[in-house]
Amino acid sequence: MAANTIKMQLIQYEYDKIILSKIAVFSTQRRCILTTFGLLIFTGLVPLFMYANLSKTDASVLKRGLIQTSSEGNFEEARAARLKHETMRLNMVNERERIRQAYKDQNLDDDILEEVIVHEGNVDSLERTLRDIVNNSRPFNIGIVGGSISAGGGLSCKECIYAHKLGKSLERILGSPVNVYNGAVGATDSQYYAYCLEAHLDAKNMDLLLWELAANDFNKGLGPSSQEDLTRTILSLPNQPQLMFINFIFGRQMREGSCANSEDTGGKELNSHYGVPSLSMKGAVCDQVKNGEVYDYIAYDQNHPSSLIHTMMELFIRDFLLDILEDILEIDENDQLTKLPATPLPQPLFDHSALTHAQCWSSLLPQHGTGKYLLPMTSEGWRAVALTGALNMNRTDSKKCWITSKQGSVIIFPLDIEPYKDLTSTVALTTLTCDECGTVIVYIDNNIKNSILVHSKFSAKVTHTHIISNSINAGNHNITVVALSDNFFQLAAIMTAYNTTF
Repeated sequence: MAANTIKMQLIQYEYDKIILSKIAVFSTQRRCILTTFGLLIFTGLVPLFMYANLSKTDASVLKRGLIQTSSEGNFEEARAARLKHETMRLNMVNERERIRQAYKDQNLDDDILEEVIVHEGNVDSLERTLRDIVNNSRPFNIGIVGGSISAGGGLSCKECIYAHKLGKSLERILGSPVNVYNGAVGATDSQYYAYCLEAHLDAKNMDLLLWELAANDFNKGLGPSSQEDLTRTILSLPNQPQLMFINFIFGRQMREGSCANSEDTGGKELNSHYGVPSLSMKGAVCDQVKNGEVYDYIAYDQNHPSSLIHTMMELFIRDFLLDILEDILEIDENDQLTKLPATPLPQPLFDHSALTHAQCWSSLLPQHGTGKYLLPMTSEGWRAVALTGALNMNRTDSKKCWITSKQGSVIIFPLDIEPYKDLTSTVALTTLTCDECGTVIVYIDNNIKNSILVHSKFSAKVTHTHIISNSINAGNHNITVVALSDNFFQLAAIMTAYNTTF
């Protein structure tokens, strides 16, 4: 009762201010009517008389206030929303100053973001999400799809990773929880994630997905088709998360005076074709790289970008998101949020086919998603191992896999392929390569006649995906892997997907 009384008094106070302002103006023009107003006040007729003479704005304010008092919840929610918006506006001012000072500390121009933005893209999904977060103080869920750069390769601490820094900055700005799910695994690529996205991230519950595989895709000679497959998968998710491309450059490229990454082999075309916002480190460092001024940009391992590069990328992403937040705060907080209409994807740009309904059984970590861990139904001469090079406490990933080094070793995995239309499924497996790795034979359902040889010898330790068959029916199957030599063989994942032709 006391709370309602106070609310009514607050509304009455606002009401009285409007009434008195109108009386003052009215009395200046018609002094002779003041006595009449005095009588009307005491008879209680002023509210009716004055309400009829209020401007539309004053009347709507008054009406809104009176309606809100009828519901304590509505009153509190409206007041909290207005307070949140005003707090956010103040945060924006402070954050702009922080970014300006940070750019100055890094010897970057205030307008450096214009050089970093490759494509502004369509941010409708992100705008809607941020409005929901600002209005309802709900958590902001960010997922990272990336390689060793996002997993912390070459850094001295997990807190140095750009994604971790971004989460902390956004919590300060939004005043709401920000959950960063880092699903990055070193040495992977877009082809692997086109099958295994859901193993590492619960993508259907993400608000923002940051793709960071430009350096990996380029260095492994992977064309744009796999990035396109992954892009289409993400843009087709029912929750409509915002996808952003975050393009880094490997340290070894910079040492050689090069800024090359997958933007140069189709990535830029994908940005515009699918309307995906894209930020690139090229716009910030390439002039210095070409001049050999790269000492501060390369990590201690001489392979990955340094913590300074991570700091810069976090600044660029934060600056980009801040522009969107500032636009959002110009929208009336009472405007209703509506679900974005589903927009059909354009025809594929680089291929006339695309993967869909992928399934993945992986041993690579971390696994924040809904996929299943890779477990055999029977095994002889194989063992699950966490590779020594992956046990870096400053990283967020771990390369675990099934390993053998004995000829004739056999491992069999169950395979339950979910149906999709009347199509047959593609079955693939992912290995971890090495310069002394060997070869295995792989077949499905004891069909040795159609077996496939899989070689894993390569100069670098990276994932490589091999297609085993393109014509397996939905249902329960098994896949057998047999070692053909005493050389190491490292098996990381088994995957299935349907290949849709356009």
